[in-house]
Amino acid sequence: MELFTKLRSRLSLILLTCCIVLSACSSNVTSNTTTSTTNGESYKAGTYTGSAEGKNGEMSVEVTFSDTEITSIEVKQGSETEGLAHPALEKIPASIVEGQSLAVDVISGATVTSNAIIDAVADCIQQAGGDVEKLRTKAIVKNGVNEEITTEVVVVGGGASGSAAALKASENGAKVIVIETTASPAEQGTMAGGMFATNSSEQVEKGETVDPQ
Repeated sequence: MELFTKLRSRLSLILLTCCIVLSACSSNVTSNTTTSTTNGESYKAGTYTGSAEGKNGEMSVEVTFSDTEITSIEVKQGSETEGLAHPALEKIPASIVEGQSLAVDVISGATVTSNAIIDAVADCIQQAGGDVEKLRTKAIVKNGVNEEITTEVVVVGGGASGSAAALKASENGAKVIVIETTASPAEQGTMAGGMFATNSSEQVEKGETVDPQ
């Protein structure tokens, strides 16, 4: 009888130990799962509208969220300058969705428009319960591509004088590359066509035509 009692006590002790170990394992699994969820982004799924002040007035965007991601961004309203603002309207929303971050590069020549889109999206993120400050500093990994190009003339800066220099070199038969940071060649010259005297009486007399685009 005494032996049976001792065996029963030992068995109970072993079972208790197993329960404690299993409980600890279960606790660790739960903790790891929670950490993983906390490290990701979290939103109230749906579509939200946000706005911010652009170059020529208020701009509004419509942003759609899943529970964990920004799925789409559409610029709904704005009176930004046609031509100059287009690259920002196209590239900024795409970059935010691709990187799931607000820390995207603004478009040179359309800085105000770029920042207005970012701020309007930030407004939507806040409405959806996201962490705006975290997304403003979230680094985006960029994978560049190395490319070797052979040329004879490199013009750094595609403004009015740079564009004219590149055109003249090209007319003289040289292979030319123009390096420009803004959205289009000629920089602000795109909005000051008068100084280029396009479609002048002299050009018309010579039968030269200029593409208005």
